[in-house]
Amino acid sequence: MSKGLTHRTRDFMKSVLEQVQGLEGIDSGALSMLEYNYDVFIRQSDILKDEDMVITNVQGNLNPNPRIKIIKDAQIQCLSILKEFGLTLKSRTSVKAKTKDSEDSPLEEFIKGKKETR
Repeated sequence: MSKGLTHRTRDFMKSVLEQVQGLEGIDSGALSMLEYNYDVFIRQSDILKDEDMVITNVQGNLNPNPRIKIIKDAQIQCLSILKEFGLTLKSRTSVKAKTKDSEDSPLEEFIKGKKETR
């Protein structure tokens, strides 16, 4: 893990590494991106808690706090990487469904073109 990470990021990455199986050297880049983006998400979210969601620009107009976009972008990147590793609820469910060993239903057999013999 990189130096200077928040303890929440370190805890999160430890749990990620415990869940992922079959990692190879090539995966370290994606995990580094996850680590970085998650840390950005945590740090910016913590700062935003002490700031307003909107700021007033020099013309006196209200604008969204720029941290909101930074948080959103980091969140999107994290979710994308988590999906690639099968670490979201939806991706875990779809992986299990695809690897499930079961016989085809009659409808699936019909769609695949299997003919019933009598």
